[in-house]
Amino acid sequence: AAIGGKNGIDVGLYKNMVGMINQPQFLLYDVALLKTLPDNEWRNGFAEVIKHAAILDAPLFKELEKQGLSFYRKNKASLQKLIPDQ
Repeated sequence: AAIGGKNGIDVGLYKNMVGMINQPQFLLYDVALLKTLPDNEWRNGFAEVIKHAAILDAPLFKELEKQGLSFYRKNKASLQKLIPDQ
């Protein structure tokens, strides 16, 4: 959902009745904006990182386990490394 693909609008009482599927050509992000998140939203988002690592990237999962959540909350450079360049 964060990256996109499906776009829809509601028509009358019906949700997402008109729409299309297309992938974005590029994404813009600023890690500094994550500092504005309340702690509960930060944890919710980071849970997705942990889930991804647990399923697809065992070395990353071990690194996340070793460092802990607060390390990434305070360390912008380390957080940046978690975001893939594509």
